[in-house]
Amino acid sequence: MKSYKITYKKYTEYSSLIGEATYELLVIPKNGYTQTVTHTRIESSLEDELFTYKNKYDSDVIRIRTVKPFSEFHFSLESLVNKAEINPFDFMLPEAVKDWEVIQSPDFKINYYPFLRKTPFTSTSKEECSTMPQFKKGQRVFDYLIELNGTIYNNLEFCTESTDVYSTAKDVIKLKRGVCQDFSHLFIAIARCNGIPARYVSGYLSQGGGFVGDAFMHSWIEAYVPKIGWKGFDPTNNLLCESNYIKVAHGVDYTECAPIKGIIISTGESNTLSSDYSVSVSTLSYANLENAQQ
Repeated sequence: MKSYKITYKKYTEYSSLIGEATYELLVIPKNGYTQTVTHTRIESSLEDELFTYKNKYDSDVIRIRTVKPFSEFHFSLESLVNKAEINPFDFMLPEAVKDWEVIQSPDFKINYYPFLRKTPFTSTSKEECSTMPQFKKGQRVFDYLIELNGTIYNNLEFCTESTDVYSTAKDVIKLKRGVCQDFSHLFIAIARCNGIPARYVSGYLSQGGGFVGDAFMHSWIEAYVPKIGWKGFDPTNNLLCESNYIKVAHGVDYTECAPIKGIIISTGESNTLSSDYSVSVSTLSYANLENAQQ
């Protein structure tokens, strides 16, 4: 088992007073499956109504609501998480021919429709999809996904200046560069074009191991492998997800996993003067885990 201390901090300064605001933050590590959240502490400069609720995928969303004027917003989250040791290859692969039959069946397409349909972020044409590996009859879904993961990793350059939060899979195919969000959207787009359910995942990545994308919140994907279930793939690092990945949420694309959303009503014309956030993910020993919980 690995134990992590995760710290997320957000700061925003506005040019004029905000009279009313609602923020929603999707940053708490998900409890269950391979990870257990043992402690969470939330602090906010807006001392009004703050509560958490479960979204439709059972992830915790923090909602902060205020009607008191303010010009700065400070938020911090501290979580302690125990993560099980995971061997991502510890399973038996099904027969290859059955994979093709399963994903072509009407029942399968109905059951996994939300993660098979195109979205604005993951929409691509057949011509664009053809530039990437195609799933073939007689091939195992898992083997194909390994190939797709490596192809995206080898053909895209990680570059923080090339795209923004609104960039789509179509943009990434043309640019051949982007950040983890772009790598994930492209993987999802190609997998869905080939009839394989795929979903966007947001979370944290263990720091200090040399992983690309560990400085901030990270994104990867989960794809459905017949007879096996959902498996995590990280095309940004060409890895399968294991105990270094701490999941927060999943959804059809970034829109359902954005770490912060908000609605503000200003007392005048207001612009964001500065906005920043930071993420720290530190591995804890048994001794400093006990100290952190006190």
